[in-house]
Amino acid sequence: MISGFRTKRDSGNKIQQLPCGHKQALARAIKQQHFEYAYLFGAVCRSTGRTEAILAPWVNKYIMCQHLKLISAATEPGRHAAVIVDGVGWHSDDTAKDIANVSINKLPPYSPELNRIEQVWFWLRQNHLANHCFEGYDDILNACSAAWNNFIENNKRIVKLCNRDWANVAKH
Repeated sequence: MISGFRTKRDSGNKIQQLPCGHKQALARAIKQQHFEYAYLFGAVCRSTGRTEAILAPWVNKYIMCQHLKLISAATEPGRHAAVIVDGVGWHSDDTAKDIANVSINKLPPYSPELNRIEQVWFWLRQNHLANHCFEGYDDILNACSAAWNNFIENNKRIVKLCNRDWANVAKH
């Protein structure tokens, strides 16, 4: 490739006009023709490595409430779960209003480095979910379940991915 020029692949794998005026055929690749989604809601305890997750076909406050109820049930008696969330619409304060041992802590906008679960999503994509064409919805669910189950097999990995030395305010 000549320095200063670049090719770009579009979704149709067509021939594209390069800035220098030459045409170049792009390599053929499998193109996903339809889209189905599964949403993985996951939570990890950074100190113990305990996890909780739910797979859903859509996202809304009801699914978030169900996830928070799972977190509440998994929280040891006498403990309180502080769930750190970003600013997505279904991550609202009122989703935890009826759950005594769970509270929602919202992060400032555009600060994914503060959200420890982002490292988990990155790990899942890099190790299991990226660059796959799935046969259908069941295949998506199976892949997400297998990826999450593989992730939670190693408690030390969970604690390492979700801890930040610079973010520890107090040591117990």
